[in-house]
Amino acid sequence: MGLPFALLLLSLQTPPQAPSADTTHLVIVATTDVHGRVRGWDYVRDAEAPGGLSRAATILETLRTQYPGRLVLVDAGDLLQGNPFATFFGRQDQRTPQPIVDALNALQYDAATPGNHDFDFGLPLLRRAGVEATYHYVAANVDQTSGGPLFPATVELISVSIPGPPPVAVQIPPPAAVDGGVLDPEATRPHATGIDAVALER
Repeated sequence: MGLPFALLLLSLQTPPQAPSADTTHLVIVATTDVHGRVRGWDYVRDAEAPGGLSRAATILETLRTQYPGRLVLVDAGDLLQGNPFATFFGRQDQRTPQPIVDALNALQYDAATPGNHDFDFGLPLLRRAGVEATYHYVAANVDQTSGGPLFPATVELISVSIPGPPPVAVQIPPPAAVDGGVLDPEATRPHATGIDAVALER
């Protein structure tokens, strides 16, 4: 489980030299393969375990203090499945908001993309995750079999603070629809990441 280790390495980096007036230090933090690890707990052994979003929260707090308004937090998928906690809230308890989504909301994630295991408990759970999330799902290759994108097709801006006016915005283009909810390599090849381009506006 590399989540806390990667964040720790990032947090221990030496702060950059003072930027010139027309540059800034933007910190992009990415997590992946969380697999339901909201807490640093092994539910099979009933004991503490390394990792978990609760431990990552401390590192994120430090980074946000060090880089106020300049942290972009994203997740690369496989959130909703992977341990007994995730299974319980995926199959048994349908509370709202879904606890894993609620944890990402609390950590102020900006965007996430679904991984293959996020489909394990079916489209209703994934659809609900998209509705309950305060962050944006970026998924160029996910469409409902009934037609239309599984996640809202919107253009969103992630704003970051840069000294001096005007602010810079990172633009995430809308996801493209693919028929049948199946990954179509021909249709998705140009948009494999779900982002056509990133535009920095000044």
